[in-house]
Amino acid sequence: MIRKVKNKILKYLISHFEQIEQNKKVALIAKFKHVGENFQIGKDFSVHNPEYMEFGANFSALQRFRIEAWDYFQGQKFTPRIKIGNNVIL
Repeated sequence: MIRKVKNKILKYLISHFEQIEQNKKVALIAKFKHVGENFQIGKDFSVHNPEYMEFGANFSALQRFRIEAWDYFQGQKFTPRIKIGNNVIL
């Protein structure tokens, strides 16, 4: 009986954390300058300033993907642009 309750709680927690991860992905995609069709990103990703980034169709990044676009560093302002084309897997 305890094992069944434990399994139900575990399934619930996994489902809950997967939903949180999915919500983070949806929110991130909305911030990118452009995202093509079939955009996929693994969990535990890190993205800094997504508004400067464009991704083509069929982009796929595995777990722990990290990408940064710095628009201000050591008192200097920059206008970064990161553009990744179609059919890229990282």
